Amino acid sequence: IGIYKLPMDDAAAKYVETPEMLKMYAPDLKWVEPIQYPATYQDAINQLKEQRQNFDVAQENIAKGDIRQAGLILLDVVPKVTAAGRYIVRSYSIAANNERNKASDSDEAKTLDMKSYRIEYALNECLGYLGETDVLIGQGLRGELGVSAPAQLAIL
Repeated sequence: IGIYKLPMDDAAAKYVETPEMLKMYAPDLKWVEPIQYPATYQDAINQLKEQRQNFDVAQENIAKGDIRQAGLILLDVVPKVTAAGRYIVRSYSIAANNERNKASDSDEAKTLDMKSYRIEYALNECLGYLGETDVLIGQGLRGELGVSAPAQLAIL
């Protein structure tokens, strides 16, 4: 029903940042504009809140039987959650490093490192569940989960 637009890491961006560059390195792939990372920590938080609301809409669509529309929403949610989550994890890691630079045995740095770890763990878990949901939606669309009602229940 669509494609994921994953956020680009700096190392890969130079190869795919324009349609011309992608055609040169991977002529078989279709270019889509990459997802941009949030500009600030607050933008990342706001993006996560917005995507949570979009995911709620996807759940409502599944409950109504419109699995295809839910899948399209999920295709938009996953890369934005990924980008915002990565930005937040990186923000905490940078803050921890800055604290460590002030004092090598900083309790604040240790606290920030633990928060970064916990956020990264939660992000990876969330993305895993979203991926699982994506697979179930695909199976539901192909009729592999049975008729509509069991498919809806399995996805929800």
